[in-house]
Amino acid sequence: AWYAHPVHLFENQAKWFVLLWFTGFFIFLLRFSGSLLYVYRLKTYQVYNVDDQWNTKLRNLCGRIGLQRPVQLVESARDRIPMTIGYFKPVILLPLGTLSGVPPQQIDAILLHELAHILRKDYLLNITQSVIELLFFYHPVTWWLSSMIRQEREHICDDLAVCINHDHINYIKALTTMEELNSKSPLL
Repeated sequence: AWYAHPVHLFENQAKWFVLLWFTGFFIFLLRFSGSLLYVYRLKTYQVYNVDDQWNTKLRNLCGRIGLQRPVQLVESARDRIPMTIGYFKPVILLPLGTLSGVPPQQIDAILLHELAHILRKDYLLNITQSVIELLFFYHPVTWWLSSMIRQEREHICDDLAVCINHDHINYIKALTTMEELNSKSPLL
């Protein structure tokens, strides 16, 4: 048959394909492990507890969004954007100074967005997605779908935050403020 030669060629070179896949897998495994260590460090290093009024506000927002599990809110000197870390003991990290420098309505919008991530279990989904990327690193469709899924997760959490808060103007202002804070760099 016409396909006998390519099949025979592939069978003879299969060990090299497996070696190439394993090398790529190992490199991406190191990257994934490094990312997990970095996230753990973000969660534990240079974090500062917030005032009780913010914890009360967070519990009220958890009730509004329908989240029953306890969530910890801390300020971090290491991250530059708000983020949620963890599934069993979720932590919302806000950049240091956010609570004092951003209006409370915008903080509510940011916290609702992060609580939406916790409600949707996006942390577990992100780890699952990373494992799939690890296994199928060689396929461009995997990376394209992965970026689309990440983008859609953010859109869904945006929609949930606006739906619960009923204030899309403050949400837009909050996103703009956080982007401005993130993009500030030394003029030198």
